[in-house]
Amino acid sequence: MELNLEDGGNRQSISVQMPEVLDKDSEAYKAGYRTIADITRARISKVIAKLQAEHPEKTADLSCAHFTLAPSNFKVWRGDANSADALREQLALFQTAEKMDSHLRGNDGGGGHHEKGRDAQAAMLAELLLKHGLGALGVHAICKPKQLAKATIHRVRMPNEQEMWLCFDPYTEALKTEIVQAVPAQVIMLNSCFVGTKADELLANLQLELAGLAIGLTVI
Repeated sequence: MELNLEDGGNRQSISVQMPEVLDKDSEAYKAGYRTIADITRARISKVIAKLQAEHPEKTADLSCAHFTLAPSNFKVWRGDANSADALREQLALFQTAEKMDSHLRGNDGGGGHHEKGRDAQAAMLAELLLKHGLGALGVHAICKPKQLAKATIHRVRMPNEQEMWLCFDPYTEALKTEIVQAVPAQVIMLNSCFVGTKADELLANLQLELAGLAIGLTVI
């Protein structure tokens, strides 16, 4: 990061650290850290904060995304379901592709539910970016989401300089207006974003309108 400031470069890096447990008698443990990985993340965050304080005009886009190896946030289709009842059960289960723990969303009340919902969204976002081959490009999207039409929008600039938008919040007509005005190349949403008695109709209308604007829509 310091070299980028010196010569205007755009270097990026990946750090991998095992979560080795700290000695309970160590100064780091007493300071609130529990693993070597905790210290690594804190060091990077402190460097970013220091550089942003010293060079605010050059460091607005400095960011770091933290990942932890974990099971998928999405359900896995069972290939051994070979009876009509088993297939019906699977189809009902896949009305929402995300697991229940990943389905939590924040609310205006704040608190633990809000934090857990935000963490679940970040985890789903990271997984989808990796599955689309955009992991390294998604750091900005993970760290700096944007609020539009009361929804959290994660924006990724793809290699062709076009934008991909990802949203896990309930769909509204106001959100559609924002998408139509911005014209991203691709939009990714969850099937569970479409709620209410007219959920299918809302999804169908959005698909038709975005198709007419050559905006790709993927619903998971």
